[in-house]
Amino acid sequence: MWLVFAILTVLMWGSSDVLFKKASSKEGSVVDLIAYNGIVLFVITLIYMLIKGITFDVEAILKYVGVAGCYIASMFFYYAAFKFSKV
Repeated sequence: MWLVFAILTVLMWGSSDVLFKKASSKEGSVVDLIAYNGIVLFVITLIYMLIKGITFDVEAILKYVGVAGCYIASMFFYYAAFKFSKV
């Protein structure tokens, strides 16, 4: 069963890279991609928290801000690099 998931992961990751390459070639689209990525992750996190009944903790959110900042910076460079790479 793991082989099926591994193959699906490779196919979906490769497909997303092609779509990101196409979208990042436009002017100003890197910031748009980061915004869309953030919106989708926020919605998924909110749904997960509502299903699991997890409450908001201010201390945990403050710790997460640093991690989120590093993730946003890495995604910015990742999307920006697609302008100069062949996919």
